[in-house]
Amino acid sequence: MGVAPGSPTAANRVKVYVFDHMVEKLARAQLVARVQGKAVTNADKAQILGHAIAHEIGHLLLSMASHSRRGIMQASWGRDSMKDMALGTLTFEADEIKRIQQEVQRRRRDSIEREPQR
Repeated sequence: MGVAPGSPTAANRVKVYVFDHMVEKLARAQLVARVQGKAVTNADKAQILGHAIAHEIGHLLLSMASHSRRGIMQASWGRDSMKDMALGTLTFEADEIKRIQQEVQRRRRDSIEREPQR
């Protein structure tokens, strides 16, 4: 649904892209599944978009090209993941949260060090 261009090991990557047409396609499929009785709850376009953005930013902050087995950083989201997304329980794994926090702190320190002294 998106891409985080550049080398996964490159420090300070800042660009991600999420493709609206892919988000829209998945949102429509969720709605169809609910109408057909294949899903009790479905994630809407805004929820899918938010999770897709978080996923791509996760690639930047985790410096990873691969995917996790569970959570937001999975390669693809199945029925259970979409249900969790709709309920607000599709999250990063605990170790990913810790690594993201450390990377954000590192980037903040680096930006402060680069600021000109007044």
